[in-house]
Amino acid sequence: MKTYYLVDFENMHEDSLSITQKATSNDEIILFYISNSPKINLDYLEKHSCVFKYYSVKAGNQSLDMCLSSYLGYLIKSYGNKNKYVIVSADTDYDSVRSFWKRHNITNASRKFSTKGDNKTAVKKDTSKKKNEKKPPSDITTELNNRIAKLLSSKGVDATVRGSITSIVAKNYKRGKKDVYLGIIQKFGQNDGLKYYRFIKKEL
Repeated sequence: MKTYYLVDFENMHEDSLSITQKATSNDEIILFYISNSPKINLDYLEKHSCVFKYYSVKAGNQSLDMCLSSYLGYLIKSYGNKNKYVIVSADTDYDSVRSFWKRHNITNASRKFSTKGDNKTAVKKDTSKKKNEKKPPSDITTELNNRIAKLLSSKGVDATVRGSITSIVAKNYKRGKKDVYLGIIQKFGQNDGLKYYRFIKKEL
């Protein structure tokens, strides 16, 4: 039986995701986030063997809640009681969603939340990045990509793949490692993407 962890990351602290440590390689962790969601450590993502998916939701009144609930409905429609569905959130409003499905004989949906960490202090906007932040100088980006291309070549990575990775780095480098990581995962998938990212992460 597969477990889908649907994570409301709008008001969550990373410590509160401890329940997803039970996820196996057969499971999926699906993160829903908005622009001012807390940042997640890449080390947390890398230590999981399961599939990760990420959905950016436009900020708005309960917009994330509705998107997550909609996705839950899609999963239940697709798989019913064949799989488990865990909503990871401190928001008790999801309990009414779970109760609705229970009345319709879907017994494998639940809401879980770890109290480890203080979630009231978890919501912090990233003020370190200014609106008028400039792109890194082209020579710095070029130097970085040259190092990455050389490193990937030494690992036997195909030239076409190297080109795609350096393009992703050039596009996302200024926003940090997380965006580079997500760009590579989206391009090459969880397994290959993680392998390529581990090759280059020390250069970022």
